[in-house]
Amino acid sequence: MGKRKAAGEEQYASLVRSIKSKLQSSSDSKTKKAQEQYLKGTLHRGNKMPAIKLAVEDAMKELGEELEADDFERAGIELMQSKYSDDKQAGILVLQSSLKRRRKDVDVTEADVDEFLSKMAFLFESGAIADWSSSDNLSGKVLGLFVLSCNADVRRYAVKKLLAWSQLEDSSVWQRRAGHVSFVTHVSPKKSSKAVIGDELHYNGFVRDLVAACEAALKISSERFSNTGAGWVLRYCYHLEKEETVRCLERCAPIMTREGISYALEQCRDTKLKARLIELNKP
Repeated sequence: MGKRKAAGEEQYASLVRSIKSKLQSSSDSKTKKAQEQYLKGTLHRGNKMPAIKLAVEDAMKELGEELEADDFERAGIELMQSKYSDDKQAGILVLQSSLKRRRKDVDVTEADVDEFLSKMAFLFESGAIADWSSSDNLSGKVLGLFVLSCNADVRRYAVKKLLAWSQLEDSSVWQRRAGHVSFVTHVSPKKSSKAVIGDELHYNGFVRDLVAACEAALKISSERFSNTGAGWVLRYCYHLEKEETVRCLERCAPIMTREGISYALEQCRDTKLKARLIELNKP
């Protein structure tokens, strides 16, 4: 056990170093400048996503065969704590890989859910995730995927634990946003008519719980990204739970920003309803 752990720690650290080195080598000053102008307040090496994916893939080919899922998770978390956004995006890809490498014959337990979400919450609490790009990518590529990796017996528990983030008054806007944005692809229409979304994907009442999570986040903060995150999710909930979503928007329209209500109503084809909700949004 001791030897395996020592070897794992050595390889995990080597993976982190290798990815960072590759990202620095492939960085471009023009890309860095453009990214830092677009994502204000963030620091970049200067890599676009294809280069980040290549760095991760190459490093994994060189070192990955000697690593287990837990080692990938540890490497991903360390990369997420880097000051560079490139490294954070690489960390998300590594965390995504760690989930895909989990043994399929070993079920995720409620204790596993608590442990994993605690590790992810730390990334928000420590300030490692403090912009919409990192938050939304972690939400979609890791948090949402983790929930889907849980079997039916634990899935409901995992969903509710993550949705509860939306109600955390003392957390950052990014953690609250992740509490519902993690499920946006779980309610948005898919190209295949056979694709399962909404309540069918999780449990009866899931979409209502998701609407409630969005409302909770909106009532805690009127900050721009609180509005756009909730509006984005409510846009798709409208098609699955129209009455519940409309009631939510009736209550929240007076406190939402115009951008937020516009996000929520983007796909609403009922012109009278749309006009009424926008009227409620006027100061």
